[in-house]
Amino acid sequence: MEVPKPVLSKDTTSEHTICFSDAVPSDLDSVDSSETQMVITDGGWQAWVQVSCSFVVNFVVIGTMNCFGLFLKNYRDAHLDTLWHVNTTSLAFIGSLATACISLFGLFTGNLADRLGYRLISFTGALTYILALVLASYSTSYVHLVLTQGIMLGLAASLNFFPAMAILSHYFSKRKGLATGIAIAGAGIGGFVMSPVTSALLQTYGWQSTLRVLGATGGLLLTLAASFFRPRSQPKPVSYNKIRHYIFDFRFVCLFLCNLFSSFGYFVPFFFISVYATRCGLPREQGALLLGIMNASSGVGRVLMGMVADKFGHSRTLSVSLILGAVSMGLVWPFSTNYPSLIAFSVLYGNFAGGYASLFPTSIVQAFGTNDIATITGLAYFGAFFGNISGPTLVQYLLNALNDNYIPSMLVAAGTMLIGGLLVLAVREKPKSVDE
Repeated sequence: MEVPKPVLSKDTTSEHTICFSDAVPSDLDSVDSSETQMVITDGGWQAWVQVSCSFVVNFVVIGTMNCFGLFLKNYRDAHLDTLWHVNTTSLAFIGSLATACISLFGLFTGNLADRLGYRLISFTGALTYILALVLASYSTSYVHLVLTQGIMLGLAASLNFFPAMAILSHYFSKRKGLATGIAIAGAGIGGFVMSPVTSALLQTYGWQSTLRVLGATGGLLLTLAASFFRPRSQPKPVSYNKIRHYIFDFRFVCLFLCNLFSSFGYFVPFFFISVYATRCGLPREQGALLLGIMNASSGVGRVLMGMVADKFGHSRTLSVSLILGAVSMGLVWPFSTNYPSLIAFSVLYGNFAGGYASLFPTSIVQAFGTNDIATITGLAYFGAFFGNISGPTLVQYLLNALNDNYIPSMLVAAGTMLIGGLLVLAVREKPKSVDE
């Protein structure tokens, strides 16, 4: 069966209509196709409202994740580790579990968004977010926190994240990288804004009241964002047959493995730059500032690399971001032993790491089109589960085994990102239209 090529038409308003078959081209011919039409405006108030809503989602859910270290310190100050007979490592695992669960639950939350509608799943995510943090505030044991601030919060984030990312492809084609970069920059800004607010709340009211305040305010923002989502495709079931074909598509395999390897090394500098700085003899304040510089640079890189990708191709730019990020980690970081050189590394790595964060979802759209995009994105992000939950842990194990010798850990993390960058080179993008 011959799969129809995209049909494009242009009117006086500069909008263009892209028709994609439900099946992925060439290698999914056995899947039944039903034509859908989607008007891609690449701008207009409605399109930028979707970007703003996606920005809010990233601001709240990822910003909350980034604040877990503050809760960890407060839990220790409240002697919960002694009270609940667990060590600090066990308490820290709750934050890693919540982050990893975003990818783990993506196996079905993306599919639910395509099947039941983006807004319904986003509203469900907002409610789950409120319940997770409010129930966590009533925890009386370690298991309670694992179930609420760990697993349940990760589920809430997953329910919100994948619809928020997928909806941007309904409105942007030529400027998809810029739109996605702005939306994902909300994650960095969320951490930057929420950290001092959360710290002040913890010092004034304690961890239980802080969890309730964050649950109420964050849940309200997520509900408002969900209410303004306007997907341009009707909810429809995605058959197991189509999912099976997506999973075994060569491009999907490359993107999945890219995410698996890249996520392993991605967080290593963010987790260890402050500790490494103090090992080099720098005061703690400068170590903390280096992390802030890296996060700020990552926010800039998400937008900047997105703009570059719109011109030169998303998977190609993603590959360059990962390879250069690996080079900076493996060849620059080991020789950065004073404050100026560590600032240079933080800026360099932060920018390239930001490219990975913003371009992975857009590379999926470039490879597969807009149909079933939430399902495909959720499946592809599952690869990050293994890296997120094991990467920093393995690095810490190597540091302990090698008497805090950071170079082997740097090289291992750099190697995994390099493999991820090389894998993306094999991904073939959909052909662009003549006006792109």
